[in-house]
Amino acid sequence: MNTHIHLLESFSQLYEVWKDETLRKRIEELLAIVRDKVSVEPGAMNLYFTNDWRAIPDHDSYGHDVETTY
Repeated sequence: MNTHIHLLESFSQLYEVWKDETLRKRIEELLAIVRDKVSVEPGAMNLYFTNDWRAIPDHDSYGHDVETTY
């Protein structure tokens, strides 16, 4: 999760000054991963995953949830 949200943050900042189509597609991919794989009910994010996107339980990072919301 940490890597994906920080890539999303940096790619979004870059896109503000460089409107590249490939970069826009990568941002969309990262948004989908965060929305569909990382985020879980009731609105929290899992921190660690296996290679096939199964969450590894008992690892929480609520500060990253707040940071991503911002």
